[in-house]
Amino acid sequence: MPKTLDEFGRLLVLRTTTNPRLVKLLERIKSGNAAIGECDGGHGYSMTLRDGRRVEVMCGYDALMTSVFQRKGDVEAECPHCGEKMKIQIEQTRVSKASPPAIVFWLGAGPKDAPGNTICDHLHLFPNDEHQRAWVRSRRDELGVSMTLAEVVEFLASAELAVTRGT
Repeated sequence: MPKTLDEFGRLLVLRTTTNPRLVKLLERIKSGNAAIGECDGGHGYSMTLRDGRRVEVMCGYDALMTSVFQRKGDVEAECPHCGEKMKIQIEQTRVSKASPPAIVFWLGAGPKDAPGNTICDHLHLFPNDEHQRAWVRSRRDELGVSMTLAEVVEFLASAELAVTRGT
């Protein structure tokens, strides 16, 4: 398991650039024809793809990373703690609008040595730090890093650049 953001970024790049299935999916995502983690709903995250279709995705990471790859994204999210609605617009690789303005991201991995946890259970957007801290306290031994919305989009943009370059 990665222990730093740099390690997580390198792992993401390695996984994305060495798996032929992921390389093909990445091409579809960049062209606006797919999203990372597309699903039937029920996870609290949706977004508009570059081609105009509205899709449901599994987690905050999926919505933000897809938006960075497509250079555009309108993301709607629900706080996993209380259900409060959030809206985010991404233009190029920057946040152009966020409501509420204090949105934060939890880059989590779940409890140490927790078998069977899907990573999306730990990659969430929250309206503010207070909601995030309450959610983390409600989870047994939740491990992760808190990031502002701007920080996570910048981090994902640097990972996207590395993936695009294949480095």
